[in-house]
Amino acid sequence: MCAGVWWEDVRDVHALAPGIRHVRRQMPGFDYEARRAPDGVDGQYRQAFFASFPIHRLAVVKGSPKTTASKAAAQNSTLPVVEVTE
Repeated sequence: MCAGVWWEDVRDVHALAPGIRHVRRQMPGFDYEARRAPDGVDGQYRQAFFASFPIHRLAVVKGSPKTTASKAAAQNSTLPVVEVTE
């Protein structure tokens, strides 16, 4: 599951109007845009494990209009670059 889902469940912020989920959350040293949970939805939270896996290569899809630019950008990294068909 993508960790970005937590940006859809920001608490302790007020919506601009009922049904509006887009908010700007102010923290002590910075602020960011996020989305609060929909009206009437309460999250169910529990402890869980979290894993982080290293990126070992970059894949560029052949036939994409951006293949050449993507491959050039990927080759600027220190990771191996492979072209795939899908």
